[in-house]
Amino acid sequence: MPTEIFYMINFCLFITFSIIGLIFSLLMFIIIIINRQCHSINNLLLCDLCITSIFYNILSLIGSVYGLRGDWYDYQPLCIFRAYLLVVFVTSAGYSFLIQSISRLFFSMFYTHRFLLSWYTHWILIIIKWLISFLISIEPFFIKNGYLLIEEYRMCGITKDILSVSLYIIIISFLFPGSIVIIVYSIIVYQARQLTRRIIPIKNQGSISIPVSLPYAKRNSEMMKSLLIILNILILGGIPYLILSFWNIIEYESVPKEFYFLSINMLTLSSTTMMIVLFFMNKTVKDIAFKYILKH
Repeated sequence: MPTEIFYMINFCLFITFSIIGLIFSLLMFIIIIINRQCHSINNLLLCDLCITSIFYNILSLIGSVYGLRGDWYDYQPLCIFRAYLLVVFVTSAGYSFLIQSISRLFFSMFYTHRFLLSWYTHWILIIIKWLISFLISIEPFFIKNGYLLIEEYRMCGITKDILSVSLYIIIISFLFPGSIVIIVYSIIVYQARQLTRRIIPIKNQGSISIPVSLPYAKRNSEMMKSLLIILNILILGGIPYLILSFWNIIEYESVPKEFYFLSINMLTLSSTTMMIVLFFMNKTVKDIAFKYILKH
């Protein structure tokens, strides 16, 4: 069993990561909302991700405060409900990248269908994503102790002892949306390479030729690179938890308790890193923020 000092250090790290992530998420969300030059489809999807991050970090902060002391953790109001919401927001993050990849697919390959590029369509995608996130996270409620207070970790979460629950969350929240994102981007990259093979002659320059590309091709390429960087950050953050889940299945008693905290901390750290990277990658939002800071 970890020592009291270990618990305090661990939950202080939780609190630190959550506060930083909350600050950057709120900053981007507020800037996008109040500045008309930030009102775009891409930033609409970014706002959706910011909302997910804001609520995830708030719930992490609440849970971390309860876990700081040994005489606080055993009474946590709405523990099971908070555990459910944590899974909802973790799932929502994965599906946020899924709808962003779908949006890129619309702009890259179906740009002649104006309806697919509209605000209305993207609002529908966001609503469907939230419905899916809330609905698929209900499943552990139908299993005894699917959501519970894990006493040795002082945290509310999904049970680590039932194989079906752990695998369900891993597959439906991480592996499925991540696989679809990879497939969609592979299609976009393949299509882009096919187009670059087409050439047309330039007048009065003999045999010199240039590639033909889709409208928005350069912009789409940059967006894809940014989203893949963020997706890799989330994947790296989720690997320790994935290892922990399978380790629990294979040989539960041999899993060091400290490794559980490492896996959860990595999830929170990756979420915070994701929001920081998104902030600095979004030139418009970043410039507005720095301009405001320099004025004051």
